[in-house]
Amino acid sequence: MAADAGFSILLLEDQGLVRAGMRALIELSEPRARIQEAKSYDEAIAQLGSGPIDIAFLDIDLKER
Repeated sequence: MAADAGFSILLLEDQGLVRAGMRALIELSEPRARIQEAKSYDEAIAQLGSGPIDIAFLDIDLKER
């Protein structure tokens, strides 16, 4: 990875407000990061097909809806 290239982050969180807050904090500290969001396990699995993920933040109490 080049020094000026961002990295890829996956946010798996079912609560939209929490996900938005996490995204805002990450964007403040790492503005070049490519952030992908998922609100369910199935969405997260689909995101994995779009390329490698460097860091994943996973909801420990993911609700199935």
